[in-house]
Amino acid sequence: MRSRFSRRWMSGLALWAAASAAVLGVGGGASGAPLAQSGASALSFPTDEARAEQITRANLMLGLSTRSEHLVGQTPYWQAGRSKPLWVVEPVRGDLRTATELALTSAPGVAPTMVAINQLVVRFEGNVDLDEAARRLRRAGLQGEVRPSLAPSTFVVRTRSAMEALTGADALAKTPGVRFAHPDGVAPMTTGGDERGTAPEIRVEEGGNIVNDGATVDFGATTQGVPVTKTFTIFNDGTANLVFEIPTVTGSFTLVNPPGSTNLPPLQSTTFIVRMNADLAGAVTGDITFLTNDADENPFDIDLIGTVNAPGGAQEIRVTQGDLEILNNDTFDFGTTTQGAPIT
Repeated sequence: MRSRFSRRWMSGLALWAAASAAVLGVGGGASGAPLAQSGASALSFPTDEARAEQITRANLMLGLSTRSEHLVGQTPYWQAGRSKPLWVVEPVRGDLRTATELALTSAPGVAPTMVAINQLVVRFEGNVDLDEAARRLRRAGLQGEVRPSLAPSTFVVRTRSAMEALTGADALAKTPGVRFAHPDGVAPMTTGGDERGTAPEIRVEEGGNIVNDGATVDFGATTQGVPVTKTFTIFNDGTANLVFEIPTVTGSFTLVNPPGSTNLPPLQSTTFIVRMNADLAGAVTGDITFLTNDADENPFDIDLIGTVNAPGGAQEIRVTQGDLEILNNDTFDFGTTTQGAPIT
């Protein structure tokens, strides 16, 4: 299976350090804009639908690989008044500065402990209202909308990224007058039932052919302005529901029709359609990526390629005179004539 985690270990650590420095104000950076207290902010809380999509995505990320090559560094995490380091799994989307979800694990090879999202929770000592909380959070350099929680003097802050929530919570937890601060997110759930032997198993096909995770699908050749579509089918060959997100399609390709369902019972299937746009002539590339709850195929990746030819196909010039073909840079002899008698 092709790994999506291609960055080098040290480059990931450097990026994590840069993100932490930006959030905590290290290096003389500005403290940032005031916190917004209305939905007008670019960092405002999402709609209920968008929030549900983010939580679904975060839950699927609890199944990401935590092998050493997939880890990019450590971040402090506060719990019960104490800080402990957690390993950060390389983001599925974006980088450490921009990813809105980050999977965290206690050690390489151990299933994720939680998935942090771009939101943090803070509780102040004493009786603190929304206006006072906004002033304190602004002084801490945080940006984004802030809302009161149900608990007294407790507030939820929307941040630009999950890493900002992690490092911002770390800074707040060390600030006098703060009772606790931690990133918001999801953690694995345990049940009392015995579900041993049940698991989803994804299978993807295109045109009756199995498409493995990390495989390449060739859309073939077409003429500029004539797009090509292919239909992909997702099957659940397992014994538990297969849950996945709407595929992300990049490059010169577009998702035309999304899957009819993103929660497939055992032995069920659904389809989605992808189009090669054919806007510009030349070789085109792209990919399909989506998170799943399949234990060993998460995220599921497909590389896309194709060729778009200019209208009329390749151009080839040919020059003849009578039955004689004249090649490029050849000399053509018009023979001899008398002055005033042209030859054609």
